[in-house]
This record gives sequence, C-alpha cells and structure tokens, in this order.
Amino acid sequence: MCSNQQLASGENACPAQRSLQSSSHTFILESVKSENLSSTVPGIPTNNNAEIFAAVLAIKILLKNNEYRAEIITDSKFLYDCMTRYILKWRNNGWMTQKGNIVANKYMLQKLDNHQNVMHKVRFTHIRGHSNNFGNQQADMLARKAVYH
Repeated sequence: MCSNQQLASGENACPAQRSLQSSSHTFILESVKSENLSSTVPGIPTNNNAEIFAAVLAIKILLKNNEYRAEIITDSKFLYDCMTRYILKWRNNGWMTQKGNIVANKYMLQKLDNHQNVMHKVRFTHIRGHSNNFGNQQADMLARKAVYH
C-alpha cells in the first residue's frame, strides 16, 4: 500500500452534434509514472457522465496498482458538488432527489461512489476551467483529440 496521494485531473468533450460514441472523457494520472488516457463514455454520452466516468477510471487504475489515496482535480462544478455536497444525501435517500425524482446520472454516480468507498481517502478539488492548470489543460487537449480525430 502506498501512502502517497495520487492526483487525477479530469476533462470531457462533447461536440454539439454528437453520435452515441462521440462523448469522450480523459484524465491525467500523476503517480509514480504519469498516465494519460482518453476514450468514449459508455451509456448516454453527456458531459456530466464523461466527468464522472473519468473519475471512476482514475480510481480503478489506482486500486489496480494498490494505491488507496487520491485527489481528483476537476473543473466540473457538477462532479465536485455531486461528490462533496450531495452523494451522502442521495445514498441515504435511495438515490432520490429532495423532489422525489431519481438522481440524474444515478448509474454512473453509483459506480463512482462504490469505487471511492474502497479507497482510504478520496478528495475532490474544484479548479476553474481554462485557468492555466497544466493537468487540466492536458486533459482538455486529450478529450478534444479523442472526439475530433
């Protein structure tokens, strides 16, 4: 077990006119060795699902490498709020909102919640998009490349 905290920066790209396969997620994983990944998102290809899926994959890779602490750095206020403000309420309410609706992106959020629960510590940090953060810029570039090439 490694006690060092690993960093993952996430990004997504969804063009205005997209097919079911064109939404992309990507993340930069800063660990003992850096790893840059990008691919399409399973299920409904939305920006929010792409953000969640990038975090799921980052945690899966860390767990596979016996890493149990992570900081997920994201410019997605949606992902940040989901994981820092709402996740406990949703889990306790059976994945229903206060208004009695099923939580949007429930399936993908449940996956992320299950994966983060295996970790010792996962911290979500929100940064402003396009604010000259190197990891965020790299993730954004990879996401656009996966969608448009």
